[in-house]
Amino acid sequence: MPSPEENYEYPLSGLLYSFSVLDCLVCDTCEEGGAGLGTLGLPEPVARKMTAEAGFMRFTVRDFGNPLNSFYEVRPRIFKRSIDMKRTLLITTIISLAGLWQTVLPQAQQDKEKPKLEQNKAIVRDYMNEIINKGNLAAFDNYFSERVLFNNAGGLKLGLSGMLRSMRAAFPDFHLTIEDQIAEGDKVVTRVTFSGTHQGEFRGIAPTGKKVKYTGIAIDRIADGKVVEMWHVADTSVILQQIGVSPSQPKR
Repeated sequence: MPSPEENYEYPLSGLLYSFSVLDCLVCDTCEEGGAGLGTLGLPEPVARKMTAEAGFMRFTVRDFGNPLNSFYEVRPRIFKRSIDMKRTLLITTIISLAGLWQTVLPQAQQDKEKPKLEQNKAIVRDYMNEIINKGNLAAFDNYFSERVLFNNAGGLKLGLSGMLRSMRAAFPDFHLTIEDQIAEGDKVVTRVTFSGTHQGEFRGIAPTGKKVKYTGIAIDRIADGKVVEMWHVADTSVILQQIGVSPSQPKR
């Protein structure tokens, strides 16, 4: 065992020993339960004998000019290393391709679906503009299926006609503005703002000339180019507040 003074005189000894351990581990010179050839400071004849018995074919004495230790490089056969390298390269390639596939496939799927999502959003925008803003109920069948459901019930065409008629009577400039749209799968979510000027009777309240604005959310499910289901919520209670009537206050 070298003394501290000898270690100070040969400071590379510890580093070289560490390299020998690392090289042993990386180059398969150690196996489970093995003796760790090349790391124990064995005399050359003993090290050569143990190397041969362990089945390793390459044994090289490394002359680092250090009188305190002997350093040996022990490696398996060249063809074994070549096979191991090819196996490692194959595994690495498979893993890389798998990772690339996981990245590219979802992106390709998204790119494929994007035109359909944009088409669905356009269907919703068009019916909101044509039917609600322009009041063209004759175009209803162009955008909605024959059995379209509204909030899980039928009768959308009749209900929409009545709603538009009463709203336009009270707010002649009634208008819907699309604030945001999100599409996923076969559904389109649209955040809207309704606005108008109170110029006609609304729920028994005489015209006030006040401008009103309220928000709503519509979820439309599209199939074969038409809306087959719609869910809609709107905060219409604010209309009464904006025209100066509390919801609990008598209207007359």
